[in-house]
Amino acid sequence: MVVKRERDSVTAMAKERVASLTAECAITRATLQEQEDRLRAKEMKCEVLRLNLIKEFELRATLEQDCSSLRTANENVQKMKLVTMQLEETQARVEKEETAHQQLRDETTDELRLRVERCLCGFAMWELQTAKWLKLDLLERCLTTAKASGSAVHKQLVELVNSFSSGLEEARENIDIKIVNILRRLGANGSSEDAVTAASDGTAPESSSPYAVEMSRLFCQLACLGCQSVSTVRACVFVCDLVQF
Repeated sequence: MVVKRERDSVTAMAKERVASLTAECAITRATLQEQEDRLRAKEMKCEVLRLNLIKEFELRATLEQDCSSLRTANENVQKMKLVTMQLEETQARVEKEETAHQQLRDETTDELRLRVERCLCGFAMWELQTAKWLKLDLLERCLTTAKASGSAVHKQLVELVNSFSSGLEEARENIDIKIVNILRRLGANGSSEDAVTAASDGTAPESSSPYAVEMSRLFCQLACLGCQSVSTVRACVFVCDLVQF
């Protein structure tokens, strides 16, 4: 009986122990399940975070690449601005130099044109003066002869004076044409003015003699020629002597 009681007691204790262990196992299983669920949730969160991190890395790489491209583009823009400023400065210098060169060329052209015109006028004056001297020397000799021989040479003197006037006018026109042609080659606008303009007024003393009247007309022709040479003055003196004679 005692053994049976002890066995029953041990069995009861064993059952209680089993029930207690079973309860503890259930609690532990529930706890483990709960922990497993939490771990699974954490794993899912970690996976999401990992994917987000990968995306962030990719986005960061893209942003860095974009920043590098923008930085390069900005550097290129700065270089282009610098080059543009240099080109503008160069263009301004070139325009300034071109303006100065154009002004210098115009001034040089005008100065050369004036020099050529002065040279041409001087040359025309020289040719006309030379022609006058040659004609007046001949006229002086003829006047001397006319003073000695009187009316016998009067007609020849008139023809000589008329020939001198027409020849001088023709020479002046030819020289004017040459001057105009040369100025046109140089690019001068408009027609050139007469290289030499000779105009003077003269009056002859009154006389009733036809010879004196004719000689007065010759004197007026000589005065209208506007010659200022010594030979011309001498010729005019001879004519005055003839008029008084």
